[in-house]
Amino acid sequence: MSHSKKDLLTEIDFTLDQLIQNAEVLSNISSNLSYEQEIDALHKTQESLLARLMHLDQSLEKMRCMETDHIRSKLNHYSILNPSINEDVVTYFDRKKKHTRKPLSKKPKIHTKRKKAAI
Repeated sequence: MSHSKKDLLTEIDFTLDQLIQNAEVLSNISSNLSYEQEIDALHKTQESLLARLMHLDQSLEKMRCMETDHIRSKLNHYSILNPSINEDVVTYFDRKKKHTRKPLSKKPKIHTKRKKAAI
């Protein structure tokens, strides 16, 4: 089963929507014992949808790896053809990787020289 990246993302989105919708229904009827069979059926459906989501994610990851391998092979071919430019390209990407920002901490940093306020 070969899908395009757009198709996979659409299926993932649909599956997530269905999981959310089912979870909302489960939360509404879970306290009512008269819906025991429906609750069991919805739990099985949720398990099936989660398995589907995992499969779609794995397919998407394989596609990413194939795309990355394809790009890497083109870069290797390019570097063989232009060895002097290769160093500049590698340096550019290394610099770009170093300058990416790290996520900020949620807690503010309290310096050791900070004075406590008088009460």
